[in-house]
Amino acid sequence: MGQVLAAGVGHSYGEMAEPVLRAVATAADPVELLVVAFAIPDVIPGRATATYLSSICPGNPLAFAICDQGRAAPFSALSFV
Repeated sequence: MGQVLAAGVGHSYGEMAEPVLRAVATAADPVELLVVAFAIPDVIPGRATATYLSSICPGNPLAFAICDQGRAAPFSALSFV
């Protein structure tokens, strides 16, 4: 049987995406739209990850989160772009 992890154990999507955003998004080239697409719930379920990432991203972009779409999440996200 697999081990069930408690909420808050592991790394959240926000924690994993923050270094990537800091590396690729600059003040000289601000982001206009931020879409976070995931198929598995985050380890911090109460956090609005897209809003959090928007607040640390240059340009303070409009942010959306696509969830509960399973493997179709990336394709659903692309329909917004």
